[in-house]
Order: sequence, then structure tokens, then C-alpha cells
Amino acid sequence: MVVPIKKRSKKSGFPPGLLSTYILRTIVAPSREEILFLGATVSIRTVMGYFLAKEAAEFDSSRKEVG
Repeated sequence: MVVPIKKRSKKSGFPPGLLSTYILRTIVAPSREEILFLGATVSIRTVMGYFLAKEAAEFDSSRKEVG
């Protein structure tokens, strides 16, 4: 059985409500731990997004060269 792969949008696969929840919680009652967690989460997402976009672009360009 072949399952079609859905084309990913430019958006991240991270649930949008989850990050906004952390941001709002940190704005309302910031603690040192929450600020560090939020910073780490945003940093990791930024790095992952950059490298995933770079790899996707390389995959697309190599796919165009082949076919």
C-alpha cells in the first residue's frame, strides 16, 4: 500500500498554540526557568528550521537535475 506524502507548507510542523502558550505564560508570570526554557525552545526551532529549509532546497535542486 502506497501512502501519498503531503506537501509540507513553509510553516513549521510545531503546533502553533504550544509556543504561544509558553510566550504568554512567560509574559504574565516570568520566572528564570521559564525564560530559559522559552529561549532554548525558540533557539532550537530556529536552528532546526534553518537546516530543514536548507536541506529541502538542496533536495529540490537535486531532484530537478535528475528529472
